[in-house]
Amino acid sequence: MSTNFIAAAKSPKVFLHIGMGKSASSFLQNRCFPKLSSQGFQYNPPPVMDEVVRLMSVPNPTEEEIDATRQTITTYLRSSNCQRLFLSREHFTTRDWKFCYADSTSLLKRLFPEAKIIVILRHQVSWTKSLYREAVHQGVLMTYKEFLNFDGTNIRRDATPAQTDPFAVDFFDFLTTLFDRFDRDNVLVIFFENFKKNPPAVIDQIGAFLGGDIRPDDITPERRGLSGLSIRMLLAYHRFYTALGIDIPYVHEDKNPTPFQSLAQLPLREAWSNGSMLRVIATLLSKARLRMLRCKSWTCMRDFHQSRFDNLIYADVNIFKPDRLNECLEKIVFQNNKPLCELYPAHELPPVYTRSPGGGNNA
Repeated sequence: MSTNFIAAAKSPKVFLHIGMGKSASSFLQNRCFPKLSSQGFQYNPPPVMDEVVRLMSVPNPTEEEIDATRQTITTYLRSSNCQRLFLSREHFTTRDWKFCYADSTSLLKRLFPEAKIIVILRHQVSWTKSLYREAVHQGVLMTYKEFLNFDGTNIRRDATPAQTDPFAVDFFDFLTTLFDRFDRDNVLVIFFENFKKNPPAVIDQIGAFLGGDIRPDDITPERRGLSGLSIRMLLAYHRFYTALGIDIPYVHEDKNPTPFQSLAQLPLREAWSNGSMLRVIATLLSKARLRMLRCKSWTCMRDFHQSRFDNLIYADVNIFKPDRLNECLEKIVFQNNKPLCELYPAHELPPVYTRSPGGGNNA
């Protein structure tokens, strides 16, 4: 059965904010979009969002699975008398630290063929640096050079799941894909650089597209990323524990054991036999169940640096090295962005998108 239930029924108007991540998504989702709930919108209703996210987690979903999801969503929309549906999720275009959109936008088109799309683009160099800060925040414990898979001469394309792939951040291909699938008039493209320059104007632009008032009471940023100094210190902690032979998994939830609780499970005799006196000492400390040590999970260290240390002194030392890496990244980005002038006159693009790797404007 391939009938599109959502299109066949008397459908609500559907709006989708699809990212990209690290481009004011949290600010909009927490400060602006919730205001729509009092204006006739259903904003991220769990019965709908959960179904969409579940389907996107299925590798190569069958037509039957897609139809079943449509039917579930339609049943909910009808029963709730939804008039306007708005879904916002940056992970529609970002997954495993990579920019990816082909499969997700195809699936969204099949579920919501008449949807209107909001997408916020951020210049790839700035986006990659912000993404790296977030990756460390989430426990990806590697240097910027490792995150970009830089071999000392070039950025390699064989990225692991924990690394990003700057070659894939091709905005021209992304936008032409969206325009082909949803029609250009149904896609609102915002440049993050314009948002930073004039947040109220961009917020009003998004509100006009939605047909609602989303102006927030406060336009201060949600949170800063980890400072360069904090990232260096967190990586140093990681190297220190690694040198001790202690594997410290990143802890997302309290149900996971802290590193020292994990050590408590290590048999003392085994600790002696492996010849590591430092491991033995760590085990003894863990066995003593000292409260302070038991609570020292990676999350605690990260949160301390973000909420306490960085608030006291935000020392954003340069962690984006070496210079050769930055040169390689800028060249990749410049080549990817060249075709954007086929979609927009140069004067409509923030200057950084037409700037050559040497720093000059190429337009």
